[in-house]
Amino acid sequence: QLDPELDRKTRAKREQLTAGLEKLHEMAQRADGLNEQVQNVRVAAEGWKQKIESEQRLQKRLEEELEVARTTVEDAQSTIDSGHVRIRELTDETAMFQEQLVAQQEILGQAKAQLDAKRQEKERLTTLWDSESDKIRKLERQISPLTNRRNELDNELARLDGSLAYLVSDFADNFPMERLENLMDQEDYRERFGDAQKAERDEVMQDLGSLRSDYNPNAIHEHEETLERHTQLAAQFKDLEKAVADLEKAVLNITEQSRERFLASFAGISERFSTLFPRLFGGGTAQLRLGDGDPLETGVDILVQLPGKRMQAMELLSGGEKAMTAIALLFSLFLFRPSPLCVLDEVDAPLDEANVDKYNALLREMSRTTQFLVITHNRRTMEAMDRLVGVTMDEPGCSSVYAVNLEKNR
Repeated sequence: QLDPELDRKTRAKREQLTAGLEKLHEMAQRADGLNEQVQNVRVAAEGWKQKIESEQRLQKRLEEELEVARTTVEDAQSTIDSGHVRIRELTDETAMFQEQLVAQQEILGQAKAQLDAKRQEKERLTTLWDSESDKIRKLERQISPLTNRRNELDNELARLDGSLAYLVSDFADNFPMERLENLMDQEDYRERFGDAQKAERDEVMQDLGSLRSDYNPNAIHEHEETLERHTQLAAQFKDLEKAVADLEKAVLNITEQSRERFLASFAGISERFSTLFPRLFGGGTAQLRLGDGDPLETGVDILVQLPGKRMQAMELLSGGEKAMTAIALLFSLFLFRPSPLCVLDEVDAPLDEANVDKYNALLREMSRTTQFLVITHNRRTMEAMDRLVGVTMDEPGCSSVYAVNLEKNR
C-alpha cells in the first residue's frame, strides 16, 4: 500500500513540478515580452526625447525668426511711414510737374507751329531756289544761241561794212564832191544852196565819212532788245540774291533753334545721368561735359568718379564699369524722352551678379513706360522677366521656339 501511495505522491509532485516548469517557462516568455516592451518603450522614449529636443530647437528658431520679423515689421512700418511722407511729397511734386508739363506742352505746341511754319517756309524757299536755278540754267541755255547770234551779227555787220564802204566809194566815184561843190557854186543854184545848206552838206559828208568805218543799221533795235534783256536779267538776279539771303536767314534760324534744343536736351539728360549713376554704383558722381566750340559740332566727354576713387574719363574704366556707365547713360536718355520699345542685346554680359540685380531692378522700374525686348544668357535676368521666349535647335537645321509666361506663374 505504501508504494502506490508513494507513487501517487510522486506523480503528483511530478505534475506539480511539470506545472511549475510550464509556469516558469510561461513567466520567462512573459519576462521576454516585457523586456521587449521595455526596449520598445526606451526606443520610443528616445525618439520622443529627440523629437522634444527638435521641437525645442524649432521653437527657439521660430522665436528668433519672430523677433527678426518683429524688427522687420517695425522697420517696414517706419519705411511705410516714410513712404507716405514721400508719397505726399511726390504728389505735390507731381502736381507742380503737371502744371509745368501743361505750360511746356503749350510752349511745345507753339514751337511745333513755328517749326511747321519754318518748314513750309523752307520748302517754299527750296522750291523758289530750284525754280530760280532752273531759270538760270534756262538763261544760260538761251545765252548760248544769243552768243552764236551775236557772232553771226558781227559777221553780217562786217559784211555790211564792206558793202557800205563799197557804196561810199562808188558814190564818191560817180558823184565827186568837186562836181557837187561846183554845182552848188553855179549861179543857177547859188541862191538855192546858201551857207546853211553848205554847212549841212559838210556835216553830211562828215557823217558819211564816219559811216565808212562804223555802221550798223539794226543798232537801235538791238540796243533796245539788249536793254530789255539786261533789265530782265537784273530783276532775276535781284530775286536770286533775295532768295539766297532768305535761305541763309532760314538756315541761321534753324541752326539757332537746333542749338537751343540740343542744349536743353543735353542739360536734361546730364541731370538724369548724374542722378542715376550713383544709384547703380552705390555712390560716386558722374557728369556729361561738352567740348569747346559750337555745341552742334563739338564732342561730349563722360567724366565719372566711382566710390572711393578719383574722377576719371570713361576710357580708363574696366569692362563692367564701362557697361554700367553706358547703361546709366542709356536709361538717362529713356528717362528724358521715353520710347515705347527698347531692344537690349546681351547688355548684362560683362556684369557680375550684384550689378545684374541692380540692372534688373532698373529694368523692372523702367518697364512701366517702356517695353523691353532683352536678349540674354544670364539666369538672373531671365528670372526677372515677365515672359521668356527660347529658341533651340533640336535637330540640325530645324529650330524650335518655346514661350513661358512667368508673370502668370507668379
